[in-house]
Amino acid sequence: MTTTRLSPSCQQIISSDISSLQNGSITIRSCMDDPDLAPTITNHRCNSVVLTPSGLYTDMAITVASHIWHHHRGANAPLPGLNVHNLEVHKPLIVKDPTQMSTLWLEMTTTLSLPPNTHEDITSTTLHCVFHSISPSGTKLQQNGHCNVSFEWYYGWLSEWSLQYNHVTSRIAALRSNPHSQTVNRAKAYKLFESFVQYSGKYQNMSSCAFDAATLEATSTLEFLAQPESDFCGPYYHDGSCHVSGFVCNAVEQNKESNAFISNGVTAMKLSPLFDPSKEGTEISNYVQMSPLPNDKTVLQGDVYVLQDGQIVGMWEGVRFKKIPRRVLNVFLPPPKK
Repeated sequence: MTTTRLSPSCQQIISSDISSLQNGSITIRSCMDDPDLAPTITNHRCNSVVLTPSGLYTDMAITVASHIWHHHRGANAPLPGLNVHNLEVHKPLIVKDPTQMSTLWLEMTTTLSLPPNTHEDITSTTLHCVFHSISPSGTKLQQNGHCNVSFEWYYGWLSEWSLQYNHVTSRIAALRSNPHSQTVNRAKAYKLFESFVQYSGKYQNMSSCAFDAATLEATSTLEFLAQPESDFCGPYYHDGSCHVSGFVCNAVEQNKESNAFISNGVTAMKLSPLFDPSKEGTEISNYVQMSPLPNDKTVLQGDVYVLQDGQIVGMWEGVRFKKIPRRVLNVFLPPPKK
């Protein structure tokens, strides 16, 4: 084990053999009580339970992918687009007692692979990441989820997204001018969210949100509260860029006492380097339209477009939320006793 700290989400490298692009691997571990990491966890509650956010898992994957890229291309090599795909966190780590977070650890093992008959190059490599909750001594307790990461040229993303720009901005304008839409400020938006997710602290990044319950569309203006000088920003940035999707699902649900929409996975997260919430004087917004899956009407799915300074700079593809009865939710995610 080494003591190399890549970031607050990747605190210890337990083992590393990443020179081989076929079957190389790296394992990292992190304590949830780390002072830089802990606020990103304790300010994220689902059903009133402190729960590790999806943005933590994506940050871990992005951090290790960047580490592997620099190992092969050099410390100063500019990063390509990092496509985090097939993300599923089926059993997120639950924090039952926030005063005992020093006993809670996450481990991620990343394995490298190449397609058959492919020239050995880092750009052809796929990373397979598996997350486990572990004991402080390193015993695996439960698998939490998994994802893959691919290295892609983000200029191709930007070119593809530019073709969608006029449509997306026209829908945003229509939402904001439509008399049937509702527009809410930050306080009201996160009050509506509270039926399932309780975001506090620097997760409350939607300064305003317009949504239409009939079309399941929403757009929000984003003002990110976390600052790189003082905060660990990754989970806040990732979650904040896309949680308008979960907002529209839960905000339009008519029977909030009986039902809730829970995260059901993400097909792909593509945030280009042009997505930069720390930039001074920047304007960031997003847009999504959710729709029921043809084969399962209890699942809503949509693509979240992230816009900054007049162009689409990121996209969350196939964000899914599943409607479940609250009585079922209370079984596997029981709220704290009052």
